[in-house]
Amino acid sequence: MPPSPWRCSEIVTDKDEKIEALRAICLRFLPHHMDAFDDAISRSLERTAVVKITLTAPPTGKRKQYDKQGEEMKGQSSESRA
Repeated sequence: MPPSPWRCSEIVTDKDEKIEALRAICLRFLPHHMDAFDDAISRSLERTAVVKITLTAPPTGKRKQYDKQGEEMKGQSSESRA
C-alpha cells in the first residue's frame, strides 16, 4: 500500500519511549489495573511492538447521532432530521 499523505509511522525502539506510550494507553483504558503495569512491562516489553503514528493533517470523521430516546439514528442526513 502506498504511503498516505496524512500520516507516517515508525516502530519505536527506545525502551523508555515504549514504556511511556504503553503507560499512557493503560492509564486511558485500564486505569484500575495500573498496579500490574510494572510487572507486565518487565515480562513483556521485549516482545511488545509499539508503532508511533504521526498525523500530518487534522483527523476528520463523523460522530454518531442519537434521537431523544437515545437510539442511534442510522442512514439519516442532518437535513432530513430538520
